[in-house]
Amino acid sequence: MVVQSQYHINAPEYVGDLSSVTLYDAYVHANQDNLDSLAIISMNGELRYTHGELKNMIDLAAGGFWKLGFRQGARVGIILNNTVEEAVSLLALNKVGAVAVFVDATKAISDIAHAIDSYELDLIIIDETMIALEPFINPKHVPIVLVNQTKPAPNAMSFLDLYRLGAGVEVIPAPFEKGRPSVFINSSGTTGLPKPIVHTDHSINMAVFRQFFL
Repeated sequence: MVVQSQYHINAPEYVGDLSSVTLYDAYVHANQDNLDSLAIISMNGELRYTHGELKNMIDLAAGGFWKLGFRQGARVGIILNNTVEEAVSLLALNKVGAVAVFVDATKAISDIAHAIDSYELDLIIIDETMIALEPFINPKHVPIVLVNQTKPAPNAMSFLDLYRLGAGVEVIPAPFEKGRPSVFINSSGTTGLPKPIVHTDHSINMAVFRQFFL
């Protein structure tokens, strides 16, 4: 059991060669016999998701991304603060072969805007609480998916609508490619501006393995 700031995450061990599978395939394989066990529990206990429910959300989101045209090489910015949608987005994008670009939602507006612009993102995923900042962090009007949306917003669809879009869409998981960029993570550079750490299909697996199992 791993504890994060808002969620307990249960990560059963993957038994197999992580050097030749995608993160999505590793997750599916590790949990194929644990679909009824709890995967994520909010710290207050109000939200509980089994691995079966989590996989369903991942597959629906992957179908939505696929329907929107996201394929290998597409870049999607994830600007959230420890939500279940972060995990869903990461694995759904990995399934379609797109790149998940994590941008720290607690950074200064200028840093977030710089990241969105420099990464040349095709889509950004933000919480509705950030919508007031959207004109400042997203001046080029990159399309948006909103988490926890309660009211319509221009240039945006809700995460629930992404799920609905993906219903019934069969997505063949992208094949493993050792050197293909899979995840970008920002690191503070010596210049003060965020600098990217690029994880490939191979290196992200090794990073996840070290986090949970070593």
